[in-house]
Amino acid sequence: MNKWLYIILAFMLSACVSTGDNTGILEEENISSNLEETELEDTELEEMIPIDDDATTITSENDGTAISEEMLEAEEIEETEALSEIPKSRIIYFGYDNSEISDESKKILEKHSTYLLQHSDAWLRLEGHTDERGSREYNLALSERRIYASKEALKALGVKEDQLMVLPYGEERPADFQQSEDAWLLNRRVELFYP
Repeated sequence: MNKWLYIILAFMLSACVSTGDNTGILEEENISSNLEETELEDTELEEMIPIDDDATTITSENDGTAISEEMLEAEEIEETEALSEIPKSRIIYFGYDNSEISDESKKILEKHSTYLLQHSDAWLRLEGHTDERGSREYNLALSERRIYASKEALKALGVKEDQLMVLPYGEERPADFQQSEDAWLLNRRVELFYP
């Protein structure tokens, strides 16, 4: 909106100058009085950034720095990448009646530790699960052992204690409700969540 106001004002000024006599030329006082009529304050004028003729570079009059469109696009890409750095793999699976972390799961935890080390304000919730076999109390304790094994692995990789929260569910939240080996395999897990 303000950009169009300057364009219209410049057009009007050029029309006054084109008559060839000096009476149509506005002095600086007249220009500033015209600007006051448009209700723009000095601070707003200083904050405005004119665009060069080729429209590929934006120049700030205050400090003379130039920002190219490519630099702006690069910043947007970096912001997008920063949001997508959270690892996609967020489930660690375990063997039957087991809380040992497999080599594949260690790789997943390494990616999460890298993210957490780069983002000290982020934190991770580890939710432990089991299949339905065994008593409720046993499964709750097993899910807790799985969580703490995962937590200790992350701490060994340099993640701070206050970046980790644990929540054991036992058999209460199955990923698959069927009673088969494939379903039980999916239920023996620790899920990693970033709130």
